Amino acid sequence: MSDRRKKVVRLLPVLDFGGVESRVTLQSSLMDHERFELRVCTFWKPGQAAEAIREMGVPVDVLDVDPSVRNPRATLKLWAYLAQQKPDVLHASIAEAMFHGAIASWLAKTPLSIIEDTGVPARSTAGNLAYATISRLVDVVIGVSQATCDYLLTEDRMPRDRVELLYNCGNPRFFNERTRGYKRSGPLRLFTAGRLVPVKNHETLLRAVAHLVHEEERDITLDIAGDGGLREDLSSLIEQLDLAEHVTLLGFRTDVRELLDAHDVFVIPSHSEGCSVALLEAMATGIPPLGSTASGVREVMGELGDEYLTDSRDLQGWIDVLRTAHGWSDTEREEIGSAAREIAHRRFSPARYIGALHDLYDRAPRRK
Repeated sequence: MSDRRKKVVRLLPVLDFGGVESRVTLQSSLMDHERFELRVCTFWKPGQAAEAIREMGVPVDVLDVDPSVRNPRATLKLWAYLAQQKPDVLHASIAEAMFHGAIASWLAKTPLSIIEDTGVPARSTAGNLAYATISRLVDVVIGVSQATCDYLLTEDRMPRDRVELLYNCGNPRFFNERTRGYKRSGPLRLFTAGRLVPVKNHETLLRAVAHLVHEEERDITLDIAGDGGLREDLSSLIEQLDLAEHVTLLGFRTDVRELLDAHDVFVIPSHSEGCSVALLEAMATGIPPLGSTASGVREVMGELGDEYLTDSRDLQGWIDVLRTAHGWSDTEREEIGSAAREIAHRRFSPARYIGALHDLYDRAPRRK
């Protein structure tokens, strides 16, 4: 057996902040560098994640080209890069990187090519055809949830023998020794974290909180960590619903682990999720979660039971489930949080994820 390390290129469209960027940063930290030589490549816009990865001693290469799937220059520039680097493995995540990565790795004759869909797509018929076609050029197509894999198989019609499930994982600091204790006094403290974009469905959550606060006079607060294009709209809605004393937009935060420990319930009302890193990290700390019935949320939380899941558009359902949570005793919160923590540690731990990647990268390539 050769002592040469396998050279792995990890490809993303951008390297700023987000769930996938966090996982690549984690991979840069935990990967077995005696077995694998890792490089991270991005098309453009290197930001916080790129800086963190470089600080770990992992090279970050920037192609400086728009990664739009309609931009053939991105494919050509990546092809030239792969021809120069000659990696043993290309692992591309997110749609744009998948598209260019599949074609460029085929042209460059990269021995093992892997593309990874990180959510549940909603592609057009033309998009389905395009991704069905490029899937024939690679060895493995990763879906981060069963819902993602089902879409790849049924809508994109990708080859069944190429599509594989590999769940997301969380940051190790969320899987540390438990620091949570339940002796609630004062309001029920709700917390959510994620981009401020329509799919995250903050509006329904705000309207449910407004009903419970004003119509039922329940003592509830909600803190929202994250930033995005809807920040001004959500600020206006908070004022309109007279929730300024109950709801706080925290902006982008790096202390989410500590914020989780300071709250009573984690809430994720999203219309759609692939495999939510924010949710599984919250569960790993032992905070009780409440989620939508979006397939990627149900898949992470499902073992807890349907009573903790509500249709994202069902305002009355969210009012009811938050009312129930307001009435939980300390013992009930402890039991629910412990069950959530066990699920997260068993299915979504960093050790499980990195081990699966090692096995994947060691795999013999398919004859293309």
